[in-house]
Amino acid sequence: MKNDKVGIYLRLSSSEDGNKESESISNQRKIIMKYLNDNNLIFIKEYVDDGYSGTSFDRPGFKDLLRDINNKKINTVITKDLSRLGRNYVTVGEYIENFFPEHKIRYISILDNIDTFEDDIQNDIAPFRSVMNEMYAKDISNKVKSSKRNMMQKGKWASGSVVYGYNLDVENNVLIIDDEAAKIVRRIYSMFLDGKRIVDIKRILDAEGILPPGKYKNMKKVTDAYEYWNTDRIKCILTNRVYKGDIVQHKTTNISYKSKKKIYIPKEKQVITENTHEPIIDKETFEKVQQKFTRKSNNKRKYQHLLKDYIYCEHCGRKLSIAVAKRKTTVDSYKVVCPLYEKDHNLCYKRYMDYRELEDCVLENIKDTLEKYLDKKIINEKFDMLIKEYDNELKEKEILLCNYEQQIKGIENKLSILYKDRLDGIISADKYKMISESLKQEMNKLNNKVNLIKEEIININNSRKQDINDYKNSNKIIAEFFDLKNPNSVILDNLINKIKIDKNGVVTIFYKFKVMDFLCNNE
Repeated sequence: MKNDKVGIYLRLSSSEDGNKESESISNQRKIIMKYLNDNNLIFIKEYVDDGYSGTSFDRPGFKDLLRDINNKKINTVITKDLSRLGRNYVTVGEYIENFFPEHKIRYISILDNIDTFEDDIQNDIAPFRSVMNEMYAKDISNKVKSSKRNMMQKGKWASGSVVYGYNLDVENNVLIIDDEAAKIVRRIYSMFLDGKRIVDIKRILDAEGILPPGKYKNMKKVTDAYEYWNTDRIKCILTNRVYKGDIVQHKTTNISYKSKKKIYIPKEKQVITENTHEPIIDKETFEKVQQKFTRKSNNKRKYQHLLKDYIYCEHCGRKLSIAVAKRKTTVDSYKVVCPLYEKDHNLCYKRYMDYRELEDCVLENIKDTLEKYLDKKIINEKFDMLIKEYDNELKEKEILLCNYEQQIKGIENKLSILYKDRLDGIISADKYKMISESLKQEMNKLNNKVNLIKEEIININNSRKQDINDYKNSNKIIAEFFDLKNPNSVILDNLINKIKIDKNGVVTIFYKFKVMDFLCNNE
């Protein structure tokens, strides 16, 4: 291939790092650069992914390579061998057999003697090499898992980041107490047993400026950290057996060696080892805390919050929380709060609505709206208004489209006349070129506008059609609402899209059917 513009790709995964000197990034680079010199190829750019698995193609260096291919900055890709490109044989085959040829890219794998611009038997067996590379990746993954599980069963720490309150003796893979953080852990247990709620503990720790676990560990190594304590983290500290000297590991695992997505392991299959390290909390204190959680769980309120999945803050957009109100009443009392405000009072607005009152208000609103829906005269008027809006919008778009198309025809006529004038020698070649290019640019802009308008017309027609279908099908849902004495979440899910509440307690319901929004919000 003449005028080769070569991008070289180098990759080394963390599991391979340090195991084979021949696989190192520097060694890959030496092999490829020698190949470039021996074959007089033009080097353009190097792409590197150090510490990235070959089973995934979500790698920054590889993405950069694809961008430059799409931008035609390179036309040749070279790797030391096929496994550097990747170890997922399906995806590797897709790139070699489809993506590279479609983009006129020459791919060379030096040690495999693969060159896609040559008719060679090595190219034909490339898919089989990819299968072998993927089998290798699977084997490595299984060996790593087996090694980790063996460490876990021996009571060694093999779970990545160390929990708050401990450091890791790296040489022996054993947890050792971090005295500074351990004091806070003991204090959290003490406050909880003294009757303080988890949310109260959170507020005390934040008020005293005590660094939360993520931010505390950030002082020692660079990690993403939470700015404040949160109740989930405190509950985790109060229930984690690690603080009484036991280790519970293998709680999650990857779906497969190709995927980073995690799934939870059942408790009976987790690896539990007792008395592996010095405890921060004695066993008696730990069990008292667990018993307190058990009592709370057994006494958990049975009230079902129908609106919990629908209520959002008008200002910050977050889903609102439903919390137990402090005031003592014979009936369980709940309040609606903004989680962002609870986290930091400066970030959103205070809002303490009574949940029961909110639910009664929303259900009454729904009932009123649906009763109007059953009035054929009102519903037909509102539906006609909705369809009229669609028709007016369509008419505006069609007028605009016609206008743009007329302008394009006008430019086409000008270009035709201009070309005739050029042939008749009325204007010079340079002037013809200058004017025609200007007209073509204008026409391209108009064509883009035409395409956009056509897309908008399609979307409007689709929405119009959908709303007509919703109108026809909604009677069944409304009948179910009135048939039930107590509305359930399934019915509400068919009716409500979202409920927004502002700082003043003003409630706005957004229905799934457009015509119902008209009934409720366009009196």
